[in-house]
Amino acid sequence: MKTILRLTASGILLLLLGACHSKKNATVAAPPPAPAATQTAPDDSYRLVVSFYSEGAGVDMKVKDEFEKFLNSNAKKIAFEPTRWGREGETDYCLKLSELSASEQADLVKRAKELLSKTKLVHVDENAKCVHKH
Repeated sequence: MKTILRLTASGILLLLLGACHSKKNATVAAPPPAPAATQTAPDDSYRLVVSFYSEGAGVDMKVKDEFEKFLNSNAKKIAFEPTRWGREGETDYCLKLSELSASEQADLVKRAKELLSKTKLVHVDENAKCVHKH
């Protein structure tokens, strides 16, 4: 029995010593180069994504209708893509806002957030993907 224990202990010791030996000849791969800082946002990113959702009783249709009127009443025509994704009127509005300057975009986003603050049944994301878009 002592012989088996000694052989087992010797085997474990050899394994441990073998794992600790120096690897001077080993080469380390260089990390991949970092992406350039001037890259543009991916094409599937939207400046503003507004998601109307439901908690069992449908979306807030009053605010949803006001939001569509708000988009359509802008001086410059705003392209948007409403995407229905639920059974109770859940809809995403995905806006690139490429027709507006940066300051006009910031102003529109601010005014949209003010309008949408009337309801809890909405998520507003900036510079995000349109998750439910097909």
